Amino acid sequence: MAEPQYRLVWPKELFVWEAKRVRLLPEDILFQAIARLLSEAFDDHAVVTTFSAEFGTRNVFEPDVHIPSMRGWLLDLTKDDSRLMPYVAPRYYAERGGHTSAPGNPYDALGVQYAELLLDLQDRGYFPVALPRWCSDAPVDFDEVGERVRRAIHMPFGWDGTQTMGGDWDEPVLYSIMEYFHDQAQRPRTILYHHEYGDCGPHYDSHSAESGGAVYRWRVNDLLRRHRVELVLGRAGEERGRLIHRFGNPIDDSADARAAEGWGNPEDEVAHAIRDFRERGASSTQKRQALALLAGALELRRGRAKVVLGKDEDDLFKIANNFGIRHRNDRQRTAYGEEFLDYLFGTFLSSVTLLEALERRDASQPPSGVPLS
Repeated sequence: MAEPQYRLVWPKELFVWEAKRVRLLPEDILFQAIARLLSEAFDDHAVVTTFSAEFGTRNVFEPDVHIPSMRGWLLDLTKDDSRLMPYVAPRYYAERGGHTSAPGNPYDALGVQYAELLLDLQDRGYFPVALPRWCSDAPVDFDEVGERVRRAIHMPFGWDGTQTMGGDWDEPVLYSIMEYFHDQAQRPRTILYHHEYGDCGPHYDSHSAESGGAVYRWRVNDLLRRHRVELVLGRAGEERGRLIHRFGNPIDDSADARAAEGWGNPEDEVAHAIRDFRERGASSTQKRQALALLAGALELRRGRAKVVLGKDEDDLFKIANNFGIRHRNDRQRTAYGEEFLDYLFGTFLSSVTLLEALERRDASQPPSGVPLS
């Protein structure tokens, strides 16, 4: 047997996250669920073969005998950095030499490659309702698929199931169906049976919407990144599965965490401001209103800001009060572009995050003179 190469095709964080969830599945589907996860997450099928050789020959009269060992095997794998190798796509001669496809090639279009991605996930069983896997006994009716999409996005939509037709989807349609299919994605964790007739292949089972959404977001966001589109599918709260602007720096992680923390709380102005500012298509007016909410949140914490920033605290509020954010008068300095608003968003959100962290730290500390234990 060839030695397996544990080279991931999934991001390591995604694999570890899903492996943790798979380990908790019922005993009767655990073996198959682990094998399927390994087949998706690694590019070397020998990983699955190695796992199957160790655990695939169970005594049917003692079905649980390998369960703890299987769970332990998967846990050990997730913790073994020496084995888990991140996947790096090979760059061959043409790409290394800068010989890219000619401009205008339809297969370079975002819509075409997104259609290709949809068809790949369809074949993997990720859309059991919205875009079922092709079966020789039940061919996919793309007119019916298109009708479901049209009703959902309230826009004309047509698809014949080919990659090339993706090049006909304009931006509103393309981005709408990216969000629509996120809501439909469900990762199958087991195979129900293999359909031999007409080379149909596997029929899947044990679908998970949470796992399907996670894989789908990674696939689509990677596609958007490669096309230099400054949008991503959000991953938490009201932004989950919706295209939002990303800034390409650590402030994104802070914004994700803070928006998720305030999800479902209509009184959380900070989370509300983050969602408004990052919303796809947000206008300058909408962004300034979001910044005004963040400035208000800073105002509530001004006392702590003075302690942390000293006299520099006043400069932070000069920006909020004199650059057309909180006030509208002839003394405001408004001759700045969208980039300045993005800068202010990062500055204000970082400041709020810092002050909230300090508040939590102070609240967790015992009063002076009180022992810690």
